[in-house]
Amino acid sequence: MERLKKDYAEIIGVLTDTSALDKEISSRQSELDVVNELIRKLIEENARTTLPQDIYIQRYDELAARYQAAQNRIKKIAEEKQGRAVKRHNISRFLSDLEVSKGFLTEFDEGLWSETVDFFTVYSERDATVTFMDGSEVHVDLSAE
Repeated sequence: MERLKKDYAEIIGVLTDTSALDKEISSRQSELDVVNELIRKLIEENARTTLPQDIYIQRYDELAARYQAAQNRIKKIAEEKQGRAVKRHNISRFLSDLEVSKGFLTEFDEGLWSETVDFFTVYSERDATVTFMDGSEVHVDLSAE
């Protein structure tokens, strides 16, 4: 059991590491700051000079689109980080359940099934797929059973 916990600790670390996502959020936040400053300068320039409005609107729209793209990416990254946190929690809970059961299961455990399996799809009397809560899937060949 200790070896399994150690192996899973490494797997959990790899699957749920958010350091690259944190770096990207920081980079995108810097992008937002730069674009925000560019928009401020454009507005000031428009107020000080007689900048043709079609040029002003075009520049403003380009900067606004750039800003929105960075914001959207930050939102997607935050969602990915949340997904990884949920995955970490689910794997840790699964390991806790295994530890409580004192090792490997020797009979069907309905509670463990409910906690780990999202759904079971039967395609035919010989073909099925188990989809787990983390989104992974295992194909089951029922003809050998």
